[in-house]
Amino acid sequence: MPQTLSTRFNTLMQAGQTAYEHGDWKRAHQMWRYAASIDPFNEKVWIALLQVVGTDEDRRACLENILAINPDNRQAKKQLAQLQHDGRRFAMPPPARSTKIIMPNLLRRAIDAGIIAAILALLLVLLRLLGQ
Repeated sequence: MPQTLSTRFNTLMQAGQTAYEHGDWKRAHQMWRYAASIDPFNEKVWIALLQVVGTDEDRRACLENILAINPDNRQAKKQLAQLQHDGRRFAMPPPARSTKIIMPNLLRRAIDAGIIAAILALLLVLLRLLGQ
């Protein structure tokens, strides 16, 4: 990750933490979502988002992303198991799943945004090089 993106990521993470500490969960969610678009493979951003998402589907996506990044995260395993157990008590049986790996929507959107940000950064570098 180029230094400017790394700096932007850290700034967004800190802004999200500050908003969270002041009870502004909506702003924290927004900041951490932007941070996830910059570095979707950072475990800390998904742990942070897990604190402010509003649906079980989003909680499940965060937990799955955490475990995709760090399969040894015991807390995420435990929370995902509990979420799945609770969901089974109230939900219809899930439809048969294909063997195709399906990326959760939050991760897919974060990766797409991260790719776009990287392409834009590369274009800026090329424009600067061509302008010299």
